[in-house]
Formats: sequence, structure tokens, C-alpha cells
Amino acid sequence: MKSSIHCGFILAMAAGLLNADTLALVAADNPTIVQNVQQAFIATGKFTTVAIIPDAELSTPVLADLQPYTHVLAWASGAPFDRVALGNVLADYYDLPGKHLTVATYADSTIPKVPPFNLPDPEIQGRISAAPYAGFTNSGLIGDLSGSLVPVVPGDPIWAGVDLTQLFYFENQYMAHPSLAAGATLIAADGSGGSAIGLIARSQNGVTSVNFYPGGPQGESAGNNSAALFKLLTNTFPSAPPVTDTIPPTSSAAVQPAPNPKWNNSNPTVVITAIDNPSGSGVKQISVSLTGAQTGSSVVPGNTASITVTTEGTTNVNYFATDNAGNVEATKTLTVFLDKTPPTVTATVSPAPNPSGAPVTVTFTGTDSLSGVNSCTMPITLTASGTATGTCTDNAGNTSAPVSKTVTIVDPPPAPSPTGGSTGPVIHGAPDAGKCVLRPGSEMIHAATLWVDAGKASSFDVTATSSESQDNDKDDIRIRGTGLQPREIWLRSEFLKKGTDLIYTITAKAANQSGQTTVTFTCTETHPKDTGDDDKDHDHENH
Repeated sequence: MKSSIHCGFILAMAAGLLNADTLALVAADNPTIVQNVQQAFIATGKFTTVAIIPDAELSTPVLADLQPYTHVLAWASGAPFDRVALGNVLADYYDLPGKHLTVATYADSTIPKVPPFNLPDPEIQGRISAAPYAGFTNSGLIGDLSGSLVPVVPGDPIWAGVDLTQLFYFENQYMAHPSLAAGATLIAADGSGGSAIGLIARSQNGVTSVNFYPGGPQGESAGNNSAALFKLLTNTFPSAPPVTDTIPPTSSAAVQPAPNPKWNNSNPTVVITAIDNPSGSGVKQISVSLTGAQTGSSVVPGNTASITVTTEGTTNVNYFATDNAGNVEATKTLTVFLDKTPPTVTATVSPAPNPSGAPVTVTFTGTDSLSGVNSCTMPITLTASGTATGTCTDNAGNTSAPVSKTVTIVDPPPAPSPTGGSTGPVIHGAPDAGKCVLRPGSEMIHAATLWVDAGKASSFDVTATSSESQDNDKDDIRIRGTGLQPREIWLRSEFLKKGTDLIYTITAKAANQSGQTTVTFTCTETHPKDTGDDDKDHDHENH
């Protein structure tokens, strides 16, 4: 996690003005030493923010990590995780408008490959190590420094306010003795005369290279870097003009994983990302509060925040961003719907099993108090004893455990034959004589459902005929079902001519190895009695 310290905001934010100088430390070094460097730069009072980017020995920062800062100081005491990638991202950063970079070329040291110094070289390579970005280049030479800094360009701005009598810096026998890079300008040297070792140089395109270790113990008693040295390092970063920022940042939020399509069925994370306007002061923090099923609030530094919702129900995530100039965005709300509980399922049987052996239908219904039931298993019809199993799924995608219903259907006794023995399969469902009566009209009417006992028939067939010739424009008889399935018989009633009854004759045949059974019955529509009122009959026929 990035470590940063903010200071000196109050007066600047009141006017919408902000000191634009922010510093990021990119180091492959001991974390405690890097924190000491952080404190030393804070003490200079130049920077409103001094941030530590994650250890470059363990990972390589990306451009997005550095882009929020106006200045970067980079160095390596240990071997970088990827020395080439590190040098390339530093060059990419410097190529951005308004950015300033200082590289401590102590990292150019060539550590001897003998114990205890048989470690990889702490050298930063990539684009930053060559012209036009490099002030110094690695010449492969090492040795002690004298500890005496000599200005080569005394009028350079880096000397402003620096007391050279109080300036001392860490040195030992493994310090680099670099060469001046092509196009670079030497600003200061260690020692004097023709053998002076380059200490500070400005590259062809303005990157500052310093040939000393910025992370040594602080204080003269330790024989290491002084406060005057950090004043000098601070001067390598030109001050940026104050930023006038009156435009608030803009944030947006997304739910991960995405809901299905409205509800989540597992704990979702709301990821909030904020950006400031291109010339703004940068995002300082994101404020978040939760209302509804889940409550709470937090203020997250930086431009991203993640909130996990774990409570079922409806939760409102209210959020807004604040920039470093104190501009506050209007509150936005994202509503999260969470349902982690499957529906409750009930199986019902209709009609109840009875001695007639009629088929029964098992219907599955569900209840869900949050997202609601989306679908259930379709009704299952049993014509013989058995078990029907079904589930329900809610609108969040939760599916219930299977629910089963076992039904026992009792076979009816076989019809007696004229000789007293068993005949073919029993055909069920035929209405008693005179019970199938159609009412006058023109709609299709369900007349009967016929069926045979499961497993007791090898064939089953149902036919029907009408006492009147068929009208080619109508389908007056419909028999649904095939094979050994039950047959639903639908008949169309008619507006009848005077004195005419409509009679449908239905014949069902079933057979097995014991014989054949035939059942015949009729369905009748009786013409209304003649009232002698031809007009009324005429009207009846035409409605």
C-alpha cells in the first residue's frame, strides 16, 4: 500500500488554490530507510504530499502510480525487480507535461561479486539510463568519494538557500565513478581538479542525476546525509506554479460481479473510481455511506474505493469524491439488491388419488420474500404410481433444493366379461349414458378424457364421428394424445337447424395379450324446442 503524508492544505483549500508540488519516492531499498527519506523531505516544507511507491525490489510501478505526482525521486540500493522496466516507466513519466525527475545514480554502482557483495547490481537501466534522459552513465568504475562537494556551475538554481558548510553526504568504497552522458551538463563534483568525480549533472532533456545515496542514516553524527543535502535535493525539483482548482472531481461506481439482471446472489463489491479534471489538483479522497439493509460509512484516501455488501435486501451506496483543493462532488447513489436465499418450494397433487385410478398432476409453486420467484418446474402428470421432483428459481438466480412428491395410484378393478373372466385393458373416463350433453353455441367443449392403466395395454386408440357432414372450414373434433397416452376429446357445438340434434359418437379401443376392450358413448346437442317464432330462431342462428 502506498504511504503518504499530507500537509499545509488548509489555507490553500480555502481559496481553491493548491501548492502543486507533490513528491513520490520510487526506491529499491529498505522500507525503514525510505521512510527516513520521506521524513527528511517533509521537513523541507516544499511538498504538500510525500508518497512512498511500493518497494521497487518487489514490483515495478506503472505509469498510473506516478502520474498523480509533479516530482519523482528514484534510486536503488538493492536490485530492482525489473531494472529495464523501471527505467522505461521513469522515462515515460518524465515525458508527461509538467513532470520533474531526479535519479540517484548511486544505482549505477557495480557491486563486486565477492562475499558479502555477491548480489545483483542495483543499477536502473532502460530508457532512463541513456541520452537524452541520463546525466551520468555507468562507466563500470567504483570507489570512495571524498565527501567534499564542489559546485561546477555556482550560479545554478539548485544552490539557492543551501549552506555548503553544513552539507555532507554518505560515501564509501562502492560509490559509482560515472561518466558524463552525451549532451549533459555537470553541475557539481566530488573533490576538485581534473580527477574530480561527477556528483550532480543535468541531462540533455532536463532530468537531474545525482551520484550519491539519498537513503543513508540522517545526521552528522552518523557520518551521513545532512538536512542541507536534502535542501539541495529539493532544489533539483523546480517549483510548479500554484494550481487554481474550482471544479470538483467526478466519480462513478460499478457492481462486481454484475447483477442478474437486477439482483446479486453472492456478496457483491461496489468499486468506486474518481477522476479530477486534467488541470485539477487531483483526487484526495472518496466518502462512502451505506443506508438500507446494510449501514456504515468510511472515507477512503485516493481515487478508488471498494465496498463489499454482505446483508441481504436493498442497500443504497452513497458516495462522493473530494479533490486536493477541497472541491466536493455532489453525492451519487448506487442501489445494490442482494438475495442469497433460494425460494421455498411446495408440491401439490390434483386431483387427490382415488379408487378410479385417474391420472394426477403434481404442481410446484415457490415463495421468495426478496427477489421473487422467476420459474418453477412445469406440472408433471402421473398415470401410474411414481414420484415427481421439481425446483424453483428466483430472480437472483438462486435455485431451491429438489422437492419430491410420491403418489400412489390404485388400479381400478377390471370390467367383467360376459363369461365372467377378464377381457382386454380397462378404459377409464367414459361418461355415463346421457351424461355427455353439449350446449348450443360455436365453441370447442371438453367432452371427456379417456385413459388406460399404465403397463396394461399394448395399444390404445380413440376415434369420433359426427351425425352431420364436416364443414371444411372447421375442426369440429379434436383428440389430443397419442400411443398409450390419455386422450383429451374436444367437440364443437353448433347452432342447429330446426328439428335437428347433433350427435357425436366416440369409440375407444384398447388391447393387450388377454384381449381387446371397446367402449362407445355419445355426446349430444339437442335442438331447442320450436317456439314458433321464426325471427328469434333466425337471430339465434346468426349469433
